[in-house]
Amino acid sequence: FLSGIWSRCLQTDWQQNIDAWLKAEAERSGLNRLFDAGLNASVARRIRRSAAASLTAIFHDLAKDPYIPVALEWVFGPENGRQLNLGLIHGLPVSLRGKVDRVDDRPHEGQNKTQHFRVIDYKSSQKSINYDAFYHGLALQLPLYLAAYASANPGSVPENAAWFTLNRPILNVKDHSKLQNGQLEEQLMKLQR
Repeated sequence: FLSGIWSRCLQTDWQQNIDAWLKAEAERSGLNRLFDAGLNASVARRIRRSAAASLTAIFHDLAKDPYIPVALEWVFGPENGRQLNLGLIHGLPVSLRGKVDRVDDRPHEGQNKTQHFRVIDYKSSQKSINYDAFYHGLALQLPLYLAAYASANPGSVPENAAWFTLNRPILNVKDHSKLQNGQLEEQLMKLQR
């Protein structure tokens, strides 16, 4: 059912929606210069192209993925009673707050009633995992997001966390005649992740 929805989203021309969203946000934020001629118009065109490429990549992944988005910009903190409380060595409590860009659930399978979830954090530049920093506790953002959502949703089990880069990838192809039908899109999707 949902893969059909995502497939239809892939066939949709999002440019008109993106233009309307960008125009509304520009008016709200006082950034109408994005629609002027020259350099500002060039920036707006890049934003629109990046948004279209990113939406295509997101829907492409969702179409083949068992996960279903359940929350966008999920907020945790003392303001809403969903803070992540950590105890320090000397017993001092620390309450954390934050905003998770996207939370996805994986539907139950068979008799298994455990709800599995993942968190996605959108980045505007390429981000790769530094396993040394992760191991030594220096890269805590995604693990803390998983812990916060699990804490606020008892019975939910963290399964995955990822960064998604919002960009418009550029693929260098020396001889396009060697690319078979569909390979170009496949290569661009790999760069998008």
